[in-house]
Amino acid sequence: MDMIKFAFIQYRQLLVNYVNVRVRDIALAEDIVQDAFVRLLEMQVGLHADSVKGLLFTTCRHLMVDHLRRKRMWEHICDMYTHEGVAVESTAQTVRVHEIEECERCVLRAMPEKRRMVYGLSRFEGRSIAEISEQLHISPRTVEAHLFVSRKVVREQVRRAFAS
Repeated sequence: MDMIKFAFIQYRQLLVNYVNVRVRDIALAEDIVQDAFVRLLEMQVGLHADSVKGLLFTTCRHLMVDHLRRKRMWEHICDMYTHEGVAVESTAQTVRVHEIEECERCVLRAMPEKRRMVYGLSRFEGRSIAEISEQLHISPRTVEAHLFVSRKVVREQVRRAFAS
């Protein structure tokens, strides 16, 4: 545990910067780094002090690739969904998009109002943390906290709903 605590103190900001340069979203970068440390905590058996840094960077890279792959797929499906003349062969994908959107709406309805508003402004209106902070009269750190929790909840619930 002391090794992980040391790694967190030593490498966290370096990892956040590394991820943020690639994903261009500080909240997402922090989410990815946190996920990497959670995975490190889960695999404590066989960890060596000299391999922790490399393992963290590798885990972050894999998590970024997974995120970017899902994002590209999601954008592709959304593009197909929002453009006129969707090909017949994409009907299954269009149905899947509707199912995911409905699941996301259900998860959002269960969230506290402020968190739902922050998530909606970020996700559906593309507002930045600063814009949301100003509009809702809450601190940027509070916005980040709401986004972190809401994104995590939505991801987990959608993943659970479509794990097949």
